[in-house]
Amino acid sequence: HWNAHSCYFLDAAGNLLEFIARHTMPNASRAGFDSDSLLSVSEIGLVTQSVPDIAEQLRSRFSVQTYVSGSNEFLPMGNEHGLFILV
Repeated sequence: HWNAHSCYFLDAAGNLLEFIARHTMPNASRAGFDSDSLLSVSEIGLVTQSVPDIAEQLRSRFSVQTYVSGSNEFLPMGNEHGLFILV
């Protein structure tokens, strides 16, 4: 329901990574996928003991807003150009 496609994979160190194609962004291409296709860091996961506390800090210190509704265990904050995923 985020109007995107993604694929997940592990890097050489075992970290879980995700490639995301957000269909609402004006960057469509018919070129083959290669390293030049990577445009930005779209999401960064933040693991915390208290999602609501970190969410409030992001709102008050940096004016980061909730992207879509979440919960006390999962909350995306930011926009399509960059999201913090609080878990």
